[in-house]
Amino acid sequence: TWERLQKIWECNCRNLAIAFNLRDRVSIERPEISYDAAGAAVKTFPPYGGKVIYAGILARVQHTEESIVDERGIRGFSTRYDVIVDRQVEITTDDRVVWNGKIMDIIGHRNDGRIDDLPVIETVLKP
Repeated sequence: TWERLQKIWECNCRNLAIAFNLRDRVSIERPEISYDAAGAAVKTFPPYGGKVIYAGILARVQHTEESIVDERGIRGFSTRYDVIVDRQVEITTDDRVVWNGKIMDIIGHRNDGRIDDLPVIETVLKP
């Protein structure tokens, strides 16, 4: 707000990590991609290859959807999560999110580059 008589700006700042209740810690891992004898891509994640590009960042992991799927002969729940992170992150769909021992594939990313809202990583936990 602008105080005309005294010519002073009054600014309010918010710590979005507190405002969004970011109490979880997640890591984002990037694979090392190699190719097998048939030419198919093989992803290797830490500790066997690849690297952790963001370790222990503040986040809020929020369950959004759950459905029953058949993955490679296993019938189970496919669970979607929105992972709200405290900073801008450079990610690809090859990366993955690790939270409390759960490994989640990245399927999308939104709110990147906004200053009024935190970035959201859309993930899926498959059976």
